[in-house]
Amino acid sequence: MRRVAIVVAVVAVVLVLLGLVVDRAVAAVAERTITTRIEESVPGASSVSTSIAGTPILTQVARGSLDHVTVTLSGLRTGSGPVIGSAVVDLYAVSTSSPRTATRVEATADISTAELQKALGESWTITPDGDAFAVRWTGGLELAARIVPTVRDGKLALDLSSVTILGVAVDGSLVPAVVKDRVAQVAASVADLPLGLVPSSVAVTPQGVRLEATGTDVDLEQA
Repeated sequence: MRRVAIVVAVVAVVLVLLGLVVDRAVAAVAERTITTRIEESVPGASSVSTSIAGTPILTQVARGSLDHVTVTLSGLRTGSGPVIGSAVVDLYAVSTSSPRTATRVEATADISTAELQKALGESWTITPDGDAFAVRWTGGLELAARIVPTVRDGKLALDLSSVTILGVAVDGSLVPAVVKDRVAQVAASVADLPLGLVPSSVAVTPQGVRLEATGTDVDLEQA
């Protein structure tokens, strides 16, 4: 009887291990499929990786929806705007068959100060300064300002504040149009996020800026 119990225990352990192997294999296939779909939908990314949370994956696949998927991207281009150095995208309730969609998406993206300066142009210098950026422009006259990033009406905005020209504080209305227009163009280019995501918050970091965005009923196969 003891031997029978041992055999049953061994068989049970083997079945569990086989189940884990199969479950992991299914997860690997699902992760590769999602990675491929994201690469096709977001061709500007230099690298994409995917991980699926929760077990068993087989049960999630059987019901046609994955509870939580995390996609990590790097080197993501946003049209003519600055390159997003890294982004972590959490997708919830991801369908396992076409059309592949996610009920809810939450994303965090980091953009370096160097990329922001590239977007602004050679006549600018920009450095993080608390909750804002200290900016200097030498394209015609000496101008210094603080640029405060914010999200307004679901779009990124860069507000000029504490403007000085030739060392003298001036009203924002006196800032040259070329300066205000360039700042507005950079903000608009960053706000054009992939997958239809909408900016929800933004914060200055020692390395640059961190942007958070959200989306609902997102089509993962959109062009």
